[in-house]
Amino acid sequence: MTVKFVSGALEITTTGRAMGEATEDESVAILNLNSKKIVNGIVQKDGWVLVQ
Repeated sequence: MTVKFVSGALEITTTGRAMGEATEDESVAILNLNSKKIVNGIVQKDGWVLVQ
């Protein structure tokens, strides 16, 4: 799944794996496949996850 970190004008996009189930506007833990760290984000309308 696509994971986007957004902070002001900075936007970083990477891939991740959900550690649980969530639907739009729900929080989910995501394993960042590049760094192997777990981050939390909010599922967006098109299925990607926003991390701030």
